[in-house]
Amino acid sequence: MRIRVIGAPVDLGADRRGVDIGPSAIRYAGLHEQLKRLGHSVHDVGNLAIPQPENQPSDHARLKYLEPIVEVSTALAHQVTAALQADEFPPDSGR
Repeated sequence: MRIRVIGAPVDLGADRRGVDIGPSAIRYAGLHEQLKRLGHSVHDVGNLAIPQPENQPSDHARLKYLEPIVEVSTALAHQVTAALQADEFPPDSGR
């Protein structure tokens, strides 16, 4: 299987920092090597650009960072569509 890895290090809206290291931690743990060992080809496109919470206005206490989250989700949807069109399977790497 052809696999495309798409990192989505999103911690917008979370009350705790650190969620954003998920994609890096998965890569560091040997995701690529394990997939290749199973006979898959791996194409890692890196991480999506994610705005930092400190640089974003938070206008609503219960819907923190709604606009940037929608933008990131849309960018991720485009990446997944591109992966599928290239006949690559996009596993979740950090969401």
